[in-house]
Amino acid sequence: PTCRTLDRQYMLGDGLLVAPVFHDRAVEYYLPPGNWTHLLTGESRIGGRWFNEEFDFFGLPLWLRNDALIAVGTSGARVDYDFARGVRLVCGRLEGRVTLEARLVDLKGDPAGVLEVYHDGRRVRVKSPTLPDFQVHLPWAPTVVEVERGSLARDDTRAPLTTRGVIVRADSGTASFRYE
Repeated sequence: PTCRTLDRQYMLGDGLLVAPVFHDRAVEYYLPPGNWTHLLTGESRIGGRWFNEEFDFFGLPLWLRNDALIAVGTSGARVDYDFARGVRLVCGRLEGRVTLEARLVDLKGDPAGVLEVYHDGRRVRVKSPTLPDFQVHLPWAPTVVEVERGSLARDDTRAPLTTRGVIVRADSGTASFRYE
């Protein structure tokens, strides 16, 4: 009910809250209850309250809900490219034992692949029967303590997303690791 009258922010899908900056640098927005991760900074916050903040030209409130998945492509300059190739899956904070799925589409809107995410404790496994090259990004996790399948990705900055947290590159369609 608190969000019914809000016209200066919106949900993009069910996992990403966007609050554009309309007045100079200041923005006021409501973050719904739950835990949220800022997509550009990696900061974590507990919602259920209002926030007043100032942003520069390179920032705005982009908050990712817990257990939400956002697929980020490789091109910042084009909108018509193979979305599934080299995709980065950004995960909101994963809690407990959870199974999630991200379905990707091609330029025509046809199915292009599925990424299946399994989380148990501090262990994450992401696999895809059709996508061999992808990355998994946990912007809220401080470090990887063990990589079972895949490798740490340190050379892909993919602006404007945060480079905070951990990024693991898949090995033949699977990334499996444990974080702290």
